[in-house]
Amino acid sequence: MTGNFEYHDQTFARTASNGDAAELRIHGEAIDFPFDGTCADLAAASPDMAAYFGSYTPQPPDLGPGGTFVLLVQDTGEQGPGKVDGFSVFLTGGIFDGYSNTGTLTRGQIVIHGPR
Repeated sequence: MTGNFEYHDQTFARTASNGDAAELRIHGEAIDFPFDGTCADLAAASPDMAAYFGSYTPQPPDLGPGGTFVLLVQDTGEQGPGKVDGFSVFLTGGIFDGYSNTGTLTRGQIVIHGPR
C-alpha cells in the first residue's frame, strides 16, 4: 500500500489527554505486511482482499498517543452506487486502543493494485 490511511468515525469518542471528548480521527502511515495465520489464509482464499498494517496518529496529534492499525479491505470490482466494497479496521495502543469496525463503503471505492 502506498500513500496514507485516513479514517474518521463520528460515532466513536474517547476522552483526550486534555479532558475533552475526542472523535476518532486518525492519520496512518501504512505498509504492506506479510500476515501469518488467519489473515494470510483470508487473503489467499479471497483474491479480492488485501491486508495492511501501520502506525496511526490521532488528529489532531495532541489528543493523546498514537498506536498501530490493521486494515483489511475488499475490492469487489463493482462500480457505482450498488458496489459493496468493504473494510475492517482494528486499532491497538494509543488513545483509541481496542477500537474495531467493519462495514461497507457508503461513498468512494476501494481499488487494490498489485499483488495481495
